[in-house]
Amino acid sequence: MHNQPNTPQIGIAIAVHNNIERTQECLEAIKNTQYSNLFTCVVDDGSTDNTWNALQTKYPWVKSIHGDGNLWWTGGTNLAIRQCFEAGCEYVLLLNPDCIVYPNTISHLVQQAERNPQTVVASVVVEAAAPDTIWWAGTTWGPIKWLPLIWLIRYQYRRGQQVSDLPTTPFPTTETGGRGVLIPRSIFDVVGLFDELVFPHYAADNDFGLRVHKAGYGILIEPSARVRLYAEQTGLKPAQTFSSLWSGFMRRMFSRKHGEALHCAWHFYRRHVPWYAFIPSFIAVISWTTYKYWSESLLTIVGKRSAR
Repeated sequence: MHNQPNTPQIGIAIAVHNNIERTQECLEAIKNTQYSNLFTCVVDDGSTDNTWNALQTKYPWVKSIHGDGNLWWTGGTNLAIRQCFEAGCEYVLLLNPDCIVYPNTISHLVQQAERNPQTVVASVVVEAAAPDTIWWAGTTWGPIKWLPLIWLIRYQYRRGQQVSDLPTTPFPTTETGGRGVLIPRSIFDVVGLFDELVFPHYAADNDFGLRVHKAGYGILIEPSARVRLYAEQTGLKPAQTFSSLWSGFMRRMFSRKHGEALHCAWHFYRRHVPWYAFIPSFIAVISWTTYKYWSESLLTIVGKRSAR
C-alpha cells in the first residue's frame, strides 16, 4: 500500500485457515479503504483450499506467511504482529478474515487512537447480512451484583440490538475480540503478545484485554468505526441434527476448533478472578455454556423440522 503523509503506519494482522472466499473479500476491502499508510500481513496456517496461491497471485502487496497448521488463531496472529513490528508499524489492527472493514473504519480508529494515546480502540461489529444490528459492542467484567462470588464477562449491548441504540461518542469496554481492534505497539511492549501457550485458539483476546486493564491502559469502542462479520464462519455453532447433539457438545467442551470451553474457562478464571471466586465462577460459566449449547441446538433442530 502507498504511504499517506503525516499519518502513523498501521500494521494489519490476519490469521487464516481455509477461508479463501472471505479472505479475498476482507483483503479487497482493505485495498479500498480510505487510509493508505498500511502494512498488511496474512498468516495462512496450512490452508488446503488454495488460499496460499491466491495470496501469492492476487495480493502481492500483502506480506504472506505459510504456517503448517499448528499455529491456530493465537500463534498465527502473534506471528503477523511480529511482522508488523519489523515493518516499523506504530499500531497493529487485528482483523479476522471473516470481517469486512468499511472504507472509513481504519481512519476513525486512528483518529480516536491519536486523541487517546496509550489506549486500545475497537470497532463495533455488525452482522454482515444485517449491518444495522449489533453483533458485538463491548463487554463488562466482574462479579454479578447479587452474586459476588460469580464473575462473568457480559455484553453491554445484546446481540441483535439496533446500532442506533449505541452512544455517538467513544465508550469503554472490558475486552475485545480480534475484529477491527487497533492496538498501539507501546502497549504490546508492556503487556506482551497474546498467550498462545495457554490460549492457542479461544479466549486469548479476552485474556489480553484484562491484562491491558491490569497494566493501567484503557480500551475504548469507537462507534463510528464498524466491521461487518460473517457470523456463520465462527466455530461456535449449534448442532444441526439430533444425532449430532452429543458429539457437538463434546466438541464445544474439549475441541480446540470448537471452543475448548473447559480448558479456556479453567485457565481464564484461575488467572483473572480472586481465589474465592474461582470455583463458583468456573461452574457458572460452564453451566451457562452448556445451557446455551443445548437450548440453541434444540431450537435449531426443531425449527428445521418444522420448516419441512
